[in-house]
Amino acid sequence: MKNYLLKNKFNFALLCGLLCAIFLSLAQFNVSCDELRANVLRLHIIANSNSKADQALKLKIRDAILEHSGNLFTENTDLDSAIETTCENLPQIERLANKVIKENGFTYNAKATVGDSFFETREY
Repeated sequence: MKNYLLKNKFNFALLCGLLCAIFLSLAQFNVSCDELRANVLRLHIIANSNSKADQALKLKIRDAILEHSGNLFTENTDLDSAIETTCENLPQIERLANKVIKENGFTYNAKATVGDSFFETREY
């Protein structure tokens, strides 16, 4: 009986230690994510709809912008300079997006903006 209680205490202590380690790891991960969110400029392209055609077009626009931006941000060392570079290039980004839209047979236009947005964490 004594061995059984001792074994259960050991298992309970082990379980508590494991749970503490998991919670501390998650807390540190959350802090890292917060720091990343605060220092990253994200390109977010919103499709005209959830249709397959509009979603495919969104990816083509993304690819064109990434391809043409090339080394645009290589001189940026912080978020503020990246935002400034983006603002300076918004007309070109918008023109490129609209070019891709027209080349793919769509008639609507894109609007490029810089702003603060909250994005839910995605699980893949």
